[in-house]
This record gives sequence, structure tokens and C-alpha cells, in this order.
Amino acid sequence: MYTHTQVGWVMIAVAMVLDLAVPIVLFVRLGPLVIVNVVIMACISAFILIFFSTLTVTVDRERVKISFGVGLIRKIILKQEIMSCKSIRTQWWCGWGIHGCPGKGWLYNVSGFDAVEVTMKNGMRYFIGTDEPDKLLVAIAKAG
Repeated sequence: MYTHTQVGWVMIAVAMVLDLAVPIVLFVRLGPLVIVNVVIMACISAFILIFFSTLTVTVDRERVKISFGVGLIRKIILKQEIMSCKSIRTQWWCGWGIHGCPGKGWLYNVSGFDAVEVTMKNGMRYFIGTDEPDKLLVAIAKAG
């Protein structure tokens, strides 16, 4: 079994800026009426930290599980449905988070540009961001 959690330091930094710098700037410009904006920024940064600050990938004999943050946002890929996988580097414009890449597949990533491309028997592709692509590839190969 393989489990690895990658921390999205940029996501954390964005949340910190939203929580600290933006309210200070707003307070200086708008005065005490800024409290509503501070609460909104705090809620946005809490959302980012809770749901998108980490990406955990777990591989066992039957599945590859990808989960963000506390685990409410996740994807399970059944091993029996995987046709192939390989290590890749995503392009900067692919970004981070969870989203479809037109004509390519689905990206799951919190940091960096290294990923493992998993191609399914039905042609669907998933790009799993990781800071240890070689270990993830070995884990998927051994799990079958």
C-alpha cells in the first residue's frame, strides 16, 4: 500500500494573504466598515485551507484514491479499469485544483507540475499531481 500527502504551499500562501494582507489594505482604505470584507476573506481562506491545501494519493490492491484536504473532495479510480500510466510534466497553464483539460482529461493537483497520467480502458485520462511521480508509478504497478 502507498499513501502520500503533498502540501500545496501556494494555496496556503494565498489563504494567508487573503486572511492577513487584504483585510489590512481594505481597513486602511475603507475604515471600520471593512469588517464584512474581513469575514468574507476569512471564509474564503478557511475554505481553501480545509478543502484544497493538501492532496493525498492512496494506492491499494483495488484502487487509486485521490483526495483533497479533509477528504470530502475525492476521486476513486479502480485498478481493474486502468489501461496504462506514465510520468509526465503538466504545462503551467494547466494550473492546480480539479478541472477538466479539454481534449485531455481531468487534472487533480495542488502544487508543481509533475504528475502521473492514468489512462483508463474507456479512453478517459486522469492527471494526478505529485512530488514523487516515480514512487506513485511503482505503487500503481505493484498494486495490480
